[in-house]
Amino acid sequence: MRALFILFFIPFCLQAQNEILSSEVTFEVGNLWVNTVDGSFDGVEGEVKFLPRKPEESYFRVYLEASTIDTDNDKRDEHLLTEDFFHVEEHPHIFIDSEKIYRLDENEYRLEGSLTIKGISESFETTFVLADETATSFTLSSDFVVEREKFKLGDSYGGFVIADEIEVRVVMSLSK
Repeated sequence: MRALFILFFIPFCLQAQNEILSSEVTFEVGNLWVNTVDGSFDGVEGEVKFLPRKPEESYFRVYLEASTIDTDNDKRDEHLLTEDFFHVEEHPHIFIDSEKIYRLDENEYRLEGSLTIKGISESFETTFVLADETATSFTLSSDFVVEREKFKLGDSYGGFVIADEIEVRVVMSLSK
């Protein structure tokens, strides 16, 4: 009986993942050089394994629903769901997949991998900070820039109407 328990339990331990307890994804982008549009997406989902003391064993395979975009303007949000921008009918998710994670200093880490938006995958790197650690959770925070034109988001709009650089902030709380 003990052998059966060990055979069942060992693979489960080896694959232990962190549960995403909460997340916040916000962004801002320049509009007409004088205005800034702020927005957010609802929760991050997927698989995360984060080991602060062994970052080489960590990974992120996360996504969010592009259709959850909210800029506090219903007409703009509806337009962002169309082929001009996220084309959510064909590309409902935005993905981040890590290939390598390593520690930079005590609470700072580097993630290298890919970002996929609208079916277009590009190399992606970001630094994230272990902002808070309790007995039961971690809070991670990352700020990065997405180049809108690389992902054909609003292709027909020049840099005057919508800036190319979209500033993104992700804060995620994970179980231990």
